[in-house]
Amino acid sequence: MNKLLIICTTGLGNFINFTPTLYELKKKYKITIVVDKRRGFFEEIKSWDLFEKVLDVKELKTGIINKYQRVIYSIFSEYNIDPNIVKRLEKKATYIKLRNKNMDLLETNINLKGLNLKSKKAPFFMIKNRNIKWAKKNINGKYIVLSPGCNNTKRWIKKRWEDEKWLQLSKELNKRKIKHFFIGRQSDYSKYLFSEINKKFIGIGLGKTASIIAGSYLFIGIDGGLAHLSSAVNTKSLVLFGPANP
Repeated sequence: MNKLLIICTTGLGNFINFTPTLYELKKKYKITIVVDKRRGFFEEIKSWDLFEKVLDVKELKTGIINKYQRVIYSIFSEYNIDPNIVKRLEKKATYIKLRNKNMDLLETNINLKGLNLKSKKAPFFMIKNRNIKWAKKNINGKYIVLSPGCNNTKRWIKKRWEDEKWLQLSKELNKRKIKHFFIGRQSDYSKYLFSEINKKFIGIGLGKTASIIAGSYLFIGIDGGLAHLSSAVNTKSLVLFGPANP
């Protein structure tokens, strides 16, 4: 079986949107995927049977690239990849190039290259059994999750809902005795909002967060990685879109 190298420096949402294509690629290739270790999903996907290897982007060397028959890559501008590596990617005859685009566009790009990949599988995210057990142990009964945050770069932070509205929503849910939890990373929150809410399940890591989302009966959040994850684990979702193309 041929080997395929995928270099994916994108975020969680676009990675999840790419999973149906990964599922089809697995049927034809032994896949090594290169992602940023700082991304929350790096540790989680190490156990997925889709991949032969999962490497950190800092491990990417020209010698590694030479071992693969095909290369798919999506390198975003914030990554200072060695120019010699980029040059090798661009010269490699069998590479499939997609640069400075969203990862979910890769499926179209692959089809244009004649690989004829058509997947009916929905986006997915595999959760470790130990995290599912952890969530069941720590939360009893029905509950919903609230996800106020997204990428905190200047471009995306505009998508966030106002702090007071999240607090008002939480207050209303308490009035109705609806159990709910805020989730995500501390960086997803303003200092003010973080100081006003229950922090029990904030900053617990993506694996445990995914298990909490999967166990909830409703996800309420803004357009971001966790909203994509909610859909991927079949949790009903109410997603709030800010000034961005949905």
